[in-house]
Amino acid sequence: MKVSILLVALLATTAATAQTIEKNISSKVTRVTVFPQGAQVTRTTQASIGAGRSELTFTGISPYMDQSSLRVEASGGFTILSVSPVANKMHDQEKRKDIEALETSRKVWEKQQTRDRATLSIYTEEEKLLEANYKVGGDNTGLKAADLAAVLDLHRTRLRDLKFNEIDYNERIQKEQDSINRINQQISALNANTETSTMDVVVTIQSEAGATGDFTLSYVVNNAGWNPSYDLYVDDINKPLTLKYKANVWQNTGEQWKDVRIAFSNGNPNESGIAPVLNPLWLRNLIVAYPAAPAARFNEVVVSSYKKALKDDANYLSAQGNVNYTPQTQNATSISFELATPYTVVNDGQIRAVDMKSQEIPASFEYFCVPKHEKKAFLMAHIPNWLDYNLMDGEVNLYYEGTYTGKTAFSLANTDDTLNLSLGVDKGITVERKQVKDYNKRVILSDKKTAAASFEISVRNNKKFPINITIEDQVPVTTDKDISIDDISHDGATRDNETGKVTWKLTIPAGKEQKERLSYTVKYPKSYRVQID
Repeated sequence: MKVSILLVALLATTAATAQTIEKNISSKVTRVTVFPQGAQVTRTTQASIGAGRSELTFTGISPYMDQSSLRVEASGGFTILSVSPVANKMHDQEKRKDIEALETSRKVWEKQQTRDRATLSIYTEEEKLLEANYKVGGDNTGLKAADLAAVLDLHRTRLRDLKFNEIDYNERIQKEQDSINRINQQISALNANTETSTMDVVVTIQSEAGATGDFTLSYVVNNAGWNPSYDLYVDDINKPLTLKYKANVWQNTGEQWKDVRIAFSNGNPNESGIAPVLNPLWLRNLIVAYPAAPAARFNEVVVSSYKKALKDDANYLSAQGNVNYTPQTQNATSISFELATPYTVVNDGQIRAVDMKSQEIPASFEYFCVPKHEKKAFLMAHIPNWLDYNLMDGEVNLYYEGTYTGKTAFSLANTDDTLNLSLGVDKGITVERKQVKDYNKRVILSDKKTAAASFEISVRNNKKFPINITIEDQVPVTTDKDISIDDISHDGATRDNETGKVTWKLTIPAGKEQKERLSYTVKYPKSYRVQID
């Protein structure tokens, strides 16, 4: 008998030990590294674990998770047996705030519409009652004319009021329905191509005794990204420029990134990390493989600055104020900027501008003009050793002497050690280029024509300090042996014989004007038609 009782107890203990304990676990997003396309999300939580086998289900994970990137780490007295991501179609994401606000607004309109419909029905019933009970004179055939007129006036007045009220309430109900329809359309647009379900991560654990474990889940998600942009300030060309780094970040992952540590990386999580292998190139049947032509290189980055007013973008929201910044980390293959304080990026797909850091950068400044094309002086900034500042391709907003002057862009793929930027037009410098009429002429001698051209270039510095300015013009060039360019004069300038470019480098004192002259003659057969300027 005692043996039987002991056997039953042993079997019960064994069954209890073999039973798998299932438990749902919630976790919080604590860190996100955002890439130009995609993001790596880190979640943390703590969970108590019983003895034996447990199946922990971590809920509320983004449906856009790259399952191959999932990694689960844990510390405690247990062993992780398996990790399995599972789609959960029965559990919806936390509702987006913008959709939630629209649904609240829709309820307000629907409630008002219900009230107006009720009021309209009262007026309609009253009208029916008035018509049903109206009978001129009733059974009293001796109704006087004056009394009849009074009854008709009363009926007409009340019926008119009822009709007008019905018209007003029908219009109100229609306007309310229009608002409800617009809200429904907006909700449909926001929900279009959006997965509303979530993903679960099921972790199977074996533990000899009860324990408490710290869990970290990390994975890469799509439907998120960022791109860099900059604000560049030049207050004084005798001082360093100020460059503010910004990140334009967005996410529509189905998760809430609320008060999380955020880093911005220019890495690509989907890029293969496997180095290519060069295999032998075997030639057969006279098929010859030629190497690809080398990529073109440019000596300097070409950036354009254009004037236009800033336009509001309905999809562009201002940042939540300035964010403290921790110095960036430069890895072997990427650059990462980390915010020092927690930040929130709402799950709504809207772009938000985050100020990452501000830095003073030494630069040299000079003015530049090509008066043949534009009678304007452009301020140029030359930034040596720009690689030291971890710049990336991106749009740049320009501010000169406290005024917004336009946009340019960092395009750094083929840039030398010095980055050259055009900062826009400085209206404090006036430029003119005029023909010298007494000199410009055409003469026919025998079978040749001789055309003479001369131009006066003047630059006035209206600023309160001296400026350095580069002026470019040109002398024509030719490959036709019957055309010759002679009598070239450009005092104080250098000339490139191959391109004909003429360059002056001047220093003009404050409030002064300087003039330069360019002259040349062109000889060509009189049967030719030649444009000499």
